[in-house]
Amino acid sequence: MRKAAREALNEEVLKNDHHPVFLKEAVILALGLINDSTAWSNHIHRATASAMVAMIYDKEPLESTKDPAIAWLHEFSYRFMRAAMPGAHLVENFTWMRHIPSRQAILHSAFFISILTG
Repeated sequence: MRKAAREALNEEVLKNDHHPVFLKEAVILALGLINDSTAWSNHIHRATASAMVAMIYDKEPLESTKDPAIAWLHEFSYRFMRAAMPGAHLVENFTWMRHIPSRQAILHSAFFISILTG
C-alpha cells in the first residue's frame, strides 16, 4: 500500500496530473466561501471530498455541499477509521476466536455485502 500511494502521490504526479484538479477545487472553494462564509466547514469538507473523487475516480468536481457522494465518503471514512482502531474487533481480546471456521465468515459475508452495497 505504501508503494502504491508513493507512486500515485509523488511530487511529479501531483504537479503535472493533479494540479488542474486542485486549481478547480480552489476556485470553487473560494467562490463558496465568498457566497456563504458562515458554512466554511462544509465548504472545506466538500473541497476535500471533491478532490478525492476527482483524483481517484476521474469525475467532475462536486459543486454542492449537500452532494450524496460527500455523505457517502464521510460515512466510509468513519467506518474505516473505527474498524482500524485497536480493540475494534472481538478477536483481538478473545484470541480463541481465530479458530472459528472460515465457513462461518462466508455465511455472514453476504450480510455485510448487502449492508455495504445498500
